[in-house]
Order: sequence, then structure tokens, then C-alpha cells
Amino acid sequence: SYYFSKFNHCWGWASWRRAWKHFDYDMSSWPKAKASKSFNDLYSHYAESLYWTNLFDKTYRNEINSWAIRWTFSCWNNGGLTVTPSANLIHNIGFDQSATHTKEAPDRYSPTINSMDYPLKHPDSVTRHIQFDRVTDNIWFSGGPFFPLRRFAKKIVALLSKTTRNR
Repeated sequence: SYYFSKFNHCWGWASWRRAWKHFDYDMSSWPKAKASKSFNDLYSHYAESLYWTNLFDKTYRNEINSWAIRWTFSCWNNGGLTVTPSANLIHNIGFDQSATHTKEAPDRYSPTINSMDYPLKHPDSVTRHIQFDRVTDNIWFSGGPFFPLRRFAKKIVALLSKTTRNR
């Protein structure tokens, strides 16, 4: 019915007071965490490392105004896990021009709301489901281990087609 994830999606979430006490708005421990092996072991591949390091660096320098990135850092830095349902239980109504950050819904966003089947089926242990996290990362975040190559290939193709057209 659900799994444990390192990703704490900021749409439709809840927490405990004991977890929120670890929220580090200033990300004061980011420089130390960035250099630590245990923190870097959270990344499945280099593209994921680049993606999150870039976000954490920019947020730490206040170039990005996002409580959600700060919360993700706080959770990861403290070994937190998130209970993630196997079904989408929410519909984000915050995609429009009045939104702070989400003017348009991402292509991968599906507003379909599902329900949970009861009784719940519980995981065997409270451990991170690494395979599901890799899928989540590929869809929502870094785009997977080969995403930088695909992005680079698209730029080369665009450049080549532009060069060919100008002849």
C-alpha cells in the first residue's frame, strides 16, 4: 500500500513535530554534509548528485526561495524517510498565474486522484525502497543517469540542424 522513500514530495504532505524540529531553514550544515560520504551515498548516480548538489548550493546561497528544498535537505541530513502511498491521493490546485512557483503544471503531472485499498498492506521493514526512489528521481528530478547525455545530444542536434539550415 505504501513504501519508504528518501523523497518527501511537498504536495499533500504531513509530518510529525519531532521531525519538523530538524528543519534547518538556513541549511547551516550543508557545507559539511556536501563533503560527507554518507550524504553523497544517497545519490544513485552522478546526474542525481549534480541535480541535488546544484539545488542545495543555490538554496543555501538564497538564489532559490524554496522551503521544500530546505526540507528535503533537512530530512536527508537527518536520515529521514517518507511514507509514500502507492496511489496518488491529492490534486494540486496551485498551477496558475497567481502561484508563487508553479505557473504551469509539469508535463508529467497527472491530476488523477486514486483511493487506497484497505486493509493496508505494510512493508516488511522500515527501509528505503531504492528501486522506487530511482524511478521517482528519473521522472520528477534528475531525469536518470543518462539524462545529461540526452540533453547534450539534443543541443548538438539542434546546433547541427541550425548550421545545416544556414548553408
